[in-house]
Amino acid sequence: MGSENLYDIRYPKLEAVRGKGASNGLGTLIVAVTAVIVSFVTMFVTMFVMVRQGAELGEMKSQMGHLKDMEAQLSHLKETEMHLKETVTHLKEIESQMQEIRQWREHLDFQVKPQGPSAPEQQNGGAGRGKSATFLYGAEVHRRAKRSASNIGTFANKITLPTTLGGCLAGNQGEPGRDGRDGSTGPVGPPGPAGGYGSPGPAGSPGSPGPAGPPGPPGSCCCSTPTSNPPVTTSHGQFPIASTGKTTIDFLSDNRVIFLSVSSTAQPQTTEDPILEDCAAYHAAGQNTSGVYTLQVSSTSVEAYCDMNSEDGGWTVIQRRQDGSVPFNRTWEEYKLGFGNKNGEYWLGNDNIHFLTMRKNYTLRIVLEDWSGARSFAEYSTFRLSGEADGYRLHISGYSGTARDSMAFYNNGARFSTLDRDNDAWSYHCSQHFGQGGWWFRQCSYSFLNGRYLGNCGSSCPRLQGVVWSHWKGWSYSLKSVTMKIRP
Repeated sequence: MGSENLYDIRYPKLEAVRGKGASNGLGTLIVAVTAVIVSFVTMFVTMFVMVRQGAELGEMKSQMGHLKDMEAQLSHLKETEMHLKETVTHLKEIESQMQEIRQWREHLDFQVKPQGPSAPEQQNGGAGRGKSATFLYGAEVHRRAKRSASNIGTFANKITLPTTLGGCLAGNQGEPGRDGRDGSTGPVGPPGPAGGYGSPGPAGSPGSPGPAGPPGPPGSCCCSTPTSNPPVTTSHGQFPIASTGKTTIDFLSDNRVIFLSVSSTAQPQTTEDPILEDCAAYHAAGQNTSGVYTLQVSSTSVEAYCDMNSEDGGWTVIQRRQDGSVPFNRTWEEYKLGFGNKNGEYWLGNDNIHFLTMRKNYTLRIVLEDWSGARSFAEYSTFRLSGEADGYRLHISGYSGTARDSMAFYNNGARFSTLDRDNDAWSYHCSQHFGQGGWWFRQCSYSFLNGRYLGNCGSSCPRLQGVVWSHWKGWSYSLKSVTMKIRP
């Protein structure tokens, strides 16, 4: 062994150990670096996720705030809706008040003339009613009292009148103006109805005797001589009456005999027919002829016209207008008891209507006719009047028909008013301002079937003065005829 090889000693195991240690350190370093990188990545991801979640949470909070704002807006919208409903109600009240003001303005210059019965009627028992100025004075006093009592909280009394009235309140009524000039002569009116029969003329002188007739065959007697009744005496002589049986003699208005008959047997005396409660009861009992019947109303009886033919019959007529022969500008007492001609125009009477309708449920049918002959009707399934203590308050509902409802919607619950009794809800007196008849007024009405009979003035009649059913023909059309009738 040489010296050069003395130090060239190989330690393979030591080298292996060294190589293995270096390799282990490098792996540890790699693991450590990897762990740090993973930690950083994890932390970055975690921070990213947290930031993202924070952003989402902020967005959710923003949306929650937005939802709260929307909820507040919804609440505000609900409040706005309530205010709008109140505003609509208030506007309807204002519209009603403006309608009253328009009516008042249109009729402000309308001078209410004395509307008492005509001169012939005053001569026939209507004395004293011609002084309608008393009604006007009473109306003014009543109006001022009503306005003073209801001034607080009453919208109608707070409306400022338009400046077309001069900007100030009307003063006291001035002195009547001078008579105007005479107008031109009107056209010749239609001929009047035929007059009645005149009084009988004097009896004529007896005529000359006629020639003698041929002799008759011989007679025979087989019965006893009857006892003669006193003869019937007329201006044309005496007529003998048989001793037995029933004798019928018909006369013309001048006492001329046109028919004479003698029945062979006497007619028995019939008992009086019972008085029934209404026309429907008579119809059910077999009475099919329209005409005037006696009805048992409460403890008293009253006559009324029964319509036994229209709409299956049995209708009790409580009001009828057809020719203007009966004025309807009447007092409270007259409307209470009734007036007119049962075969023509009349009002049955509020007391009678009350006693009739308090016993059972009645249907009211109103038949209307215009001046062209067109007809329409309104029918109400419920109709009843309270007593006088409640102002004959109207209870009406259940409309059907062709004329449209001008009564139940506006008049239901209203009390009756007349020229001398103001029960309406207006600050003025509806009955005195509009037609001067009795009706169930509020402020005032869409129907008025007891107004003045104005005749055929078309759609240019004085507004709300005639016989009015506004939803069919308007405020300024006065109907030709109307019938109000009831049936259970």
